[in-house]
Amino acid sequence: MNVKKHVLIIVGIAVLIGIALWAWPAKKPSEPKKVSATFVATGAEGLLKYVIEQLKLDKQHGLDLTIQAVEPGEVARRTIAREVDVGALSPIELVQSQQAGRDIRALAPLLTAIHGLLVKTNSKYRTIDDLKGKKIAVLPKATAGYQSMALELKILGIDLEKEFSLTFGGIPDILSSLKGGEVDAAFLPDPLAAQLIVSGQYRELLNLADLWKEKYNIPYFFNARAAYADWIAANRDTAEHFAAMRIEASKQIKDHPEIVAKYAREVVGAKTEAEVNFIVERLSKAFPSRWDDEFIDNAVFVMQKAAEFGFIKEIPRNPRELFIKF
Repeated sequence: MNVKKHVLIIVGIAVLIGIALWAWPAKKPSEPKKVSATFVATGAEGLLKYVIEQLKLDKQHGLDLTIQAVEPGEVARRTIAREVDVGALSPIELVQSQQAGRDIRALAPLLTAIHGLLVKTNSKYRTIDDLKGKKIAVLPKATAGYQSMALELKILGIDLEKEFSLTFGGIPDILSSLKGGEVDAAFLPDPLAAQLIVSGQYRELLNLADLWKEKYNIPYFFNARAAYADWIAANRDTAEHFAAMRIEASKQIKDHPEIVAKYAREVVGAKTEAEVNFIVERLSKAFPSRWDDEFIDNAVFVMQKAAEFGFIKEIPRNPRELFIKF
């Protein structure tokens, strides 16, 4: 009898537990974390945007990403003005922001140097020295692109602002002025530069990424994803997921050249296999997939050279504190 009682009690408890579990509301899956970010769709970042959208990397990393498509001159401004959660700044811009009292931190890599100096194939100019005093189209001064051009040319003892007649504009304006013969040469980013070179109608006199690598044996740290420190503190999980998404996009680009080829055909408009292959080769080098001490040291080195050449007065006492690793 006692045994039967115990069995009935156990069965009763099991039934009650089952009812309770059935009645308990199922845990809802967590909502994707909303985050906005700038993307320069007309430059190399267009590939990042494409990869993230094609592979739904934001969703894979628990994010609901809103993209702000901007021209290069808008990136730093929107980042500093808090018009976007995650923007982008160059190492020089990071220092300048810190010295202006803005607590902005870098949280993920973005690009290495991606600009080349192009002339028409039938141009008489063979070296950058031949262009001194001539018209060159460049990005506005308030861009990471212009800063990298000016800093990297200092390696050659060349002052970009003083030794050339500069025409400023966005990427479409620069291309138009080069094609129309309004300027003698132009600094243009990949994939556009690659497409023009492989067309046979333009030549590259100088590649900034190659110039820096040959001189210092490290890649040029062009810019990084950046956000205000208080936003990162209040949204640390979102920031961490965003950084992981960004690095995942780079790995996809390196490991799957077919998606870069698809982008070259569908977005850039490459028509021949030669065009596609050249764009894939150039763009695959532009996106760092590391965010470690050694890579961050490359950014600090850019800061040091910027101070040496007078682009900034000095670098912070602990410049690595401007970089966050999750």
